[in-house]
Amino acid sequence: MNRLFTRVAMVTLPTIIAVGAATLVASTIYAQPYNPGYNPGYVSPPVVRRDRDRDRDRDRDRDRVSRRECKSGPEVPITSTGGSRLTENGAIGSANSMWRRDVIAAFGEQWAEIDVSSSPRKPGPDYRCFRTSLRFHRCTVTATPCRVPVEGAPH
Repeated sequence: MNRLFTRVAMVTLPTIIAVGAATLVASTIYAQPYNPGYNPGYVSPPVVRRDRDRDRDRDRDRDRVSRRECKSGPEVPITSTGGSRLTENGAIGSANSMWRRDVIAAFGEQWAEIDVSSSPRKPGPDYRCFRTSLRFHRCTVTATPCRVPVEGAPH
């Protein structure tokens, strides 16, 4: 009897191992990658900004712009034209980069922040965008370099 059991085990054991391994391989093929937050029915709650956060950010930006110092003289405002790009946003980004490069060369890096700059007609930079002959966009930015003084830093 013992010998019969050994023969049955010798014949069926490799088959059971092979079937188990095939099942394991098949189950890992269809498995999701490791993602601790994976749950197809779960929707995360929206992030809600509180009024105080929005007010704090608005006040910080308003205070930052109100404390700025702007360059004056015959060399300002600075006008720079960017390269041609497929989209208008890309052309505006290229014009901003060229304006920043020109301002750094003329006045230094502390004056090269376009977010606090001003233009002759309004606060902030003045953009003129147009289409080129090959249906690309090109923009020109005109702005007066300004800086926000850092508290406690030497001028």
